[in-house]
Amino acid sequence: MFVHRSNSLSVLIDALAELLRDAGRPLFERPQIMIQSVGMERYLSRELALRLGVALGLDFPFPRAFLEKIADEVLGEVPEEKTFAREALAFHIFRELGQCEHPEVRSYLESDRAESARLELAVELARLFDQYSVYRPKMLADWEREPSDDFQAEIWSRLGRKLGRHDPGARLEALYAASDEALLSVLPKRLYVFGGAGLPPLFLRVLGRFSRIIEVHVFSFTVCQDYFVDAQADLTPSEIGDGWNPLLVSLGKVGADFQYYLEQFNYQELTQRFVAESGASLLSCLKQDVLAGRRRPLSERLPRSARTDGSISIVSCHSPEREVEVLRETLLDLFEKDRTLKAEDVVVMAPNIGKYAPLIRAVFGGAEETPPLIPFRIADQTESSSNALIASLLRALGLFSRRFKASEVLSVLQMEPVLAGYGMTAQDLERITEWLEGSGTRWGLDDRHLSALGFEERLHTTWERGLSRLLLGFAMEDQDQAYGELVPFDDVALGDAELLSQLCAFLGTLSAASRVLTRPCTVSEFTDAVKELTRGLFQGQDGEAQARVFRVLTELSGRAELAGVTEQISPLALSRVLAAELDSVRQSTDFLAGGVTFCELLPLRTIPFRVACVLGLSEGEFPRSDKESSLDRLANRRLRGDRLLRADDRYLFLELIMSVQERLILSYVGRSVQDNSRRPPSVVVSELIHVLDRMLDGPPESVEAFVQEHPLQPFSPRYFEGKEAHLVSRSRENFEGALVCARGRGPGQLDLEQPLVRSVPLVSTVQLRELESFLKNPSRYFLRGIGVVIDDEIRTLSDREPVALSTLDKYFFGEKLLEGLAGERPLNLRLSELRGHFPGGAFGRALSVELEAECNAIFREIRQLTGGASPERVDVRLELSGAIVEGTVPFVFPKVHVLSSYGQARATRLLSTWIRHLCLSASGLGLPSAFVGRSAGRAEIHEFAPLEPSEAREELASLVTLFVRARQRPLRFDASAALAVAEKARKPKTPSDPIERHKALVMAASSALKPKSFGRKADRKIDASLALLFGEKDPLALNGTAPEQEESSFLELAEMVFGPLVTARQIRSGEEELS
Repeated sequence: MFVHRSNSLSVLIDALAELLRDAGRPLFERPQIMIQSVGMERYLSRELALRLGVALGLDFPFPRAFLEKIADEVLGEVPEEKTFAREALAFHIFRELGQCEHPEVRSYLESDRAESARLELAVELARLFDQYSVYRPKMLADWEREPSDDFQAEIWSRLGRKLGRHDPGARLEALYAASDEALLSVLPKRLYVFGGAGLPPLFLRVLGRFSRIIEVHVFSFTVCQDYFVDAQADLTPSEIGDGWNPLLVSLGKVGADFQYYLEQFNYQELTQRFVAESGASLLSCLKQDVLAGRRRPLSERLPRSARTDGSISIVSCHSPEREVEVLRETLLDLFEKDRTLKAEDVVVMAPNIGKYAPLIRAVFGGAEETPPLIPFRIADQTESSSNALIASLLRALGLFSRRFKASEVLSVLQMEPVLAGYGMTAQDLERITEWLEGSGTRWGLDDRHLSALGFEERLHTTWERGLSRLLLGFAMEDQDQAYGELVPFDDVALGDAELLSQLCAFLGTLSAASRVLTRPCTVSEFTDAVKELTRGLFQGQDGEAQARVFRVLTELSGRAELAGVTEQISPLALSRVLAAELDSVRQSTDFLAGGVTFCELLPLRTIPFRVACVLGLSEGEFPRSDKESSLDRLANRRLRGDRLLRADDRYLFLELIMSVQERLILSYVGRSVQDNSRRPPSVVVSELIHVLDRMLDGPPESVEAFVQEHPLQPFSPRYFEGKEAHLVSRSRENFEGALVCARGRGPGQLDLEQPLVRSVPLVSTVQLRELESFLKNPSRYFLRGIGVVIDDEIRTLSDREPVALSTLDKYFFGEKLLEGLAGERPLNLRLSELRGHFPGGAFGRALSVELEAECNAIFREIRQLTGGASPERVDVRLELSGAIVEGTVPFVFPKVHVLSSYGQARATRLLSTWIRHLCLSASGLGLPSAFVGRSAGRAEIHEFAPLEPSEAREELASLVTLFVRARQRPLRFDASAALAVAEKARKPKTPSDPIERHKALVMAASSALKPKSFGRKADRKIDASLALLFGEKDPLALNGTAPEQEESSFLELAEMVFGPLVTARQIRSGEEELS
């Protein structure tokens, strides 16, 4: 065995290139270079081509794959039905578990999860047996020779009798014992092992056996030039005294174990060249110390200023999204300052690249029509995170183990491959969402699906019922008639035929698959159903991805057949197996493919990039913890060389430090996005900071002194003040946002450097409905005039059938019932139940009786006012000073004008009544007006006596003048707060002293604007349009004076609009209780 050691990959590749130049190898022999990551294959191929001129005919096998191939050639291939491959072994174990009578197994399999528990246990045991075979072959041999109470020993013995000793450990032991002649007949003349750290001891032992008869060259990237096996100890960096470098002790276990096992062989060291760091940066000095295995002596400590030399940056952000945003600005700054730095010189790693991939695309991708400022590639993604078709399929499979909630089914339909498969667009999806909400579709596929879930009662909110209502609505004209238990949905037009057919096809595909995937099934039934589901959902799209899915499904079915598994298994458990196999191979084709490389933080990524960045180094995220399993028989008997993910990650972090050339950027989520509280970084970052602190002269500093904290928002003014060197930004949008923040505007508030004034034509005619709309919400009206439409109503597709009514739903049905009593379109609550909008059963009937009784009581008050007469609509046209008001006033009876509502007498409803009352009085009709609503369990009547025409015209003219003024300039006004002020001003107990009176009115307005919630969510919040124009803190300028350009204060406006209304109003309660 020949060993080549260096702390530089370039040195190791030079040595490899010299060996490959050797003309002594057979002409057609392909050099075998064992590697431990696909990324290293791409890097070696590129570097060898640069040195040799061409790098063809090279094989880069993984160690296990190479050794298994040699074993097959020497010992003979294992029959397919007897293979111990992990995926196949799981089904063999599954069958043995069914026959195992061990009490521990029986107890586990008789749980509520028995359908899925057996396969899940089999998959876990297959993983563990694979580890045992490689790391504890002797333990498995003992299990076969001697009986044991351990159920795993019993299962393993059964497998041995059924399949023979074809497990990897046994075959490698047999390979080790093979004759020299047999090995020489299949081994190459030379074997190259690039890396080696982390290889199982058994693999090293077999390689040592090969080295007796052929040349085995091991190229070892070494972080320390000394033999540092003795440096390992169970100490924290703060407990380590003088001697070994603390990082070497804390992070170097994997490398030390490799050194230890390498020393067991009689090897010859051909290359031992360690490249000393020549720079004086903090990073260079750290690498010098680790390479020498030492702690920096006091005499050589660096000045404290070295902490900010930029070679090592530790960045704290509020969220993963901010991490990526900060990284982008940092890289742009680096490229600007160093023109020799190319995108290919930068690598960005993350413990979980799948978590960051969508954020990276969003932040680095730029607009669709323009190329990104920084070219980039994302490698190491799983199929479920990088391939939209496979992600869509796995999401669809998740439906069959749940209730087919409307939102979940819609989330499958909105996946791009599914939408494209059915020829739909995003606009179509919005239309379908409206249909689902209107047709009462909530959850449950059909009655058969409900029965499978254990529901005996039929529901009107299933997909089958909802779709039937849509189809019936498309075909029928009469929308207010039930056909059996179906009521047509009245919002499906003739032009919607194609979209409706596409929706039916989509649901038909899911329904067909549900006949298999919602119950236990055989593996072949499962795979056939998933294949049909894939064909139906994607309609031949992305043939390569579909071919991979079909190939995995075929292999899954074949393995179950070879193992003799014919039992029915939970589709959920089989879906998890399918997902794991689809994700088993990471896509690394984009590694080193041009641009900045984003990739997973994987072992042996020691490629010497000039700049290395790591995202996601938060506490608990890295180093990753090994999956704790009570079944693992190695957990309490660890030996040197055992594979531990946490130890791998620690050594990977150390290798990263030693391989990066110029800058190391470490990022983590160090602040809570909710309350800005501190969050600690990964323990390895804390250890690094501790070591860096001890490298600097002067007294120790806190961890925070080494951390560069970034603001919550990218448009913080701090980025553009130039006071903090690490805060940089080249974004014009963020600069403009920072200007807004610097002027003290509230969050989400419009930037109004000057009073917002718009030029509008003089109004000559004011529509009555427009005047009402304006006074109800002047801010919203003004914004709509400048093209800003605010939709602050959050629309979500409900997943629950109506078992109770919310306050809003109750108001809706109450209003409809009142309209029906008034002679308009009557509401049939039974039809609403059949539409899926109203609760059914006994509760629904009781609620229906209650609602109808309340509405009848309100209507009796209305009839008492109107005398049972029929209403009319009165057209009004009033010529006032400067404008004409025209419109139509409905609900005018011979003796009274009445507006009614199932709700309370809110400010906006009273305003509508009052404005119409003014119009009628100004027209000379001389009618009283009334608003009838609900309050405290009774009907409440607000009555307004007739006004003199001149008085009504004067009041109406003042409102029209306000309307004309507010079309040009936004108005600080809120109807509810204004009504509260007017009512407070007329209460006897309101102070008469001007100062105290003003305080009382301000308090009344404040309480109405943003009431206290008393432990619950407040009913109201500041109107979004008011907050957008004037901020949330004090939109009505109650705590100060309004700007000079505003002609009237809010209190003056409140008195102008609501003062006369409150003065003229008389309130009385109805004679009977509503319920």
